[in-house]
Amino acid sequence: LGGSGMKAQMKYADRRMSPAAVILGGDEIAAGTVTVKDLDLGRALSAGVTDNAAWRTERPGQQTIPRGELITALRRILEA
Repeated sequence: LGGSGMKAQMKYADRRMSPAAVILGGDEIAAGTVTVKDLDLGRALSAGVTDNAAWRTERPGQQTIPRGELITALRRILEA
């Protein structure tokens, strides 16, 4: 999903206190990657945010990694 559909799904995951979200869109499929958002870290860091533009640019807790590293990345998030 792109645009507002993705945004709605991220809000849904955040409301449910999901620890992470995995994004696998066309760009990721083409590149053999996956984007992982550490939602727990994002919630913790957002408490101190004063500059929304910088927050969106830096995207704390978000990483795009080779698809084969997905399980390792998710384990790190869940064990933190």
